[in-house]
Amino acid sequence: MDSDESELSDFEKSCGEAARLTSFGNIPLLIISRDPDLPRVGMTDRQIAQEVVWNREQEELKSLSALSWRVIAHGSGHMVPQSRPDVIIREITVLVSYPSGGPTPPFGTTAIK
Repeated sequence: MDSDESELSDFEKSCGEAARLTSFGNIPLLIISRDPDLPRVGMTDRQIAQEVVWNREQEELKSLSALSWRVIAHGSGHMVPQSRPDVIIREITVLVSYPSGGPTPPFGTTAIK
């Protein structure tokens, strides 16, 4: 079974749990997002409108922690780990090295990489 399909059975429950979360406190938070500027050929007006909302919601996730930053994986769709593993590896390396004295992440920013 495809991983997307296996997620559907618990989607509503997961959404309810996530909705209760209002803050991560001072825990570093990395948001990696798909590219909202991918060509929209073949998309309906509704799908295009949903993309705008999705991008805004991804940006709003930064409000969960003062120690957050967002990276948009240029050229990637929903499956960022498959299309841009370089972005995943680079940014997670920054995330996990920071608490032990690694470079300070660009908190509060959004970058396209």
